[in-house]
Amino acid sequence: MHNYLKQVPFDIYELHLFQEVARMGSFTKAASNLGLSQSALTRKIQGMENKLDVTLFERSTRMVKLTEAGRFLSLQSDTILHHVDTTLIRLQERFELAPKQIRVGVSKTVSMSYLPGFFTAYKKSSPEIRLFVSQDTSHEIISKLENAELDVGIISPPKRTPSQLKTIGSFKDRFAFVVPAGKSVPAKNTVASFRSYANALELPWLQITRNTNTAKGIEAWLSKNNLTFEYDMELDSFDLIANLVSLGMGYSCVPIRSLAPYNRKKKINRISLNKMFTREIVILTRKTAKLETHIQQFIDKIPFS
Repeated sequence: MHNYLKQVPFDIYELHLFQEVARMGSFTKAASNLGLSQSALTRKIQGMENKLDVTLFERSTRMVKLTEAGRFLSLQSDTILHHVDTTLIRLQERFELAPKQIRVGVSKTVSMSYLPGFFTAYKKSSPEIRLFVSQDTSHEIISKLENAELDVGIISPPKRTPSQLKTIGSFKDRFAFVVPAGKSVPAKNTVASFRSYANALELPWLQITRNTNTAKGIEAWLSKNNLTFEYDMELDSFDLIANLVSLGMGYSCVPIRSLAPYNRKKKINRISLNKMFTREIVILTRKTAKLETHIQQFIDKIPFS
């Protein structure tokens, strides 16, 4: 044990109390959430400050805010608490004290049509495993993986994968241009033909959120092919974009898989050029010596195609 820890400046519970005050910005609100009296909570935090010999909060009659030392501890303790939480979950699972679970984060720009492929086969083979699935931005998913809040992340890859994480699988995701069913399509599947066609369309371009990895990839591909579209609507989901196209509200470029609900209903016309934009989807986990067996089995069931 590190010599400083022998002095016991605080325990995990007190670190949790500190984080709640930092999150709420108020001793009164934090105490109410924690089921403690304000005086008891204040004594706990003051005890931490005395043992650490630093001031963690600036206090006034109007507000409570973190000092520079408090901000540093808050940032570090987020990771500590999430890792402790994950360790206790795995402890309970391994010794059959609680049902096994897998926490999966799926990027908002990954079509919902992919989800049955990600989960159905595994749930059929392992119905006793609990799956907790959330959708978020790739940036948030990476952060949650690093902090041990997620076990698996399914995202469009960032320019640089953090050193704490590793890629354990990937597959290609092909795109197509889409227009409402009432619109004709270009006579030829060339970029030049589509450029002229798009210029004559009296519809707005529906833009996927521009700060995403996928949006940046699409914009680079469009620029390379001298395709420029003005947009007045930005959305965070290709499924929502496809739905709006089916309602005649615009045109866009979306993953072909996102069109599965519309194929039979024929509410959308799909336009695939000779060399369409294609992105990569990756599956990320933390770098650990060995994944838990039930998590590895889940990853093995994902169809990488």
